[in-house]
Amino acid sequence: MLTCYGCGKPGYIKAKCPSCTTREKCSSSSTTLYTRYASASPTALLDIRIGDIHGRVCADTGATRSIAGELMFNLLRERGVDFQKIEVTMALADGRWKLTPPGVH
Repeated sequence: MLTCYGCGKPGYIKAKCPSCTTREKCSSSSTTLYTRYASASPTALLDIRIGDIHGRVCADTGATRSIAGELMFNLLRERGVDFQKIEVTMALADGRWKLTPPGVH
């Protein structure tokens, strides 16, 4: 269940929680929009090699673990790489911890 991490009120995130946000009434509104062209391709690309398999991955610089795709998993398994099914505990963006069921990690 979703709860406000500011006050614990169920059904709200902190930014929308009526208990944690003060709203001032105003008679007019103003919006400023800035745009800038950016390349559609990711900038954090890494060329990797695992054994004889070469690949390119998009790095999540804020993560402590990286996730490979199904293609990489299948290529490694075909070459005899032994995988284990384990439980992993993850910290979620809202600060909670989640224990994953046993799976290939």
